[in-house]
Amino acid sequence: MPTRARDVEMFKNENGQDKSILRSRAVVEWPVRMKGELYLTPGEIRFVRRRGLLRKREEEVIRASIEQIKDVRFAGLLSRKIALGIADSKSGTVVRYEIKVPNPDLWVNKTLELKEET
Repeated sequence: MPTRARDVEMFKNENGQDKSILRSRAVVEWPVRMKGELYLTPGEIRFVRRRGLLRKREEEVIRASIEQIKDVRFAGLLSRKIALGIADSKSGTVVRYEIKVPNPDLWVNKTLELKEET
């Protein structure tokens, strides 16, 4: 179930600096197509989308710690995208997300580096 994100202040540390390693516009293409922004921080990966016509609010759709990420690889033949296998914290089942980002090579490499550190 998606949770609402009040604003992007959650990605800042106590000094007000951005603590995300990578941040870019993204499109989740599987299981449901939606546009938003993908954030990779030292501890987790998040996908936030904006909803509403008159009142724009941000909604956090994907939030997973680095330990919950079970699989990171490339998907797609013509347009390359990243495929994330994220384990559900309650049931343990792995949900696969296909996300289209501008530079998928960088995203896969950084995510794998963070996984190896933990």
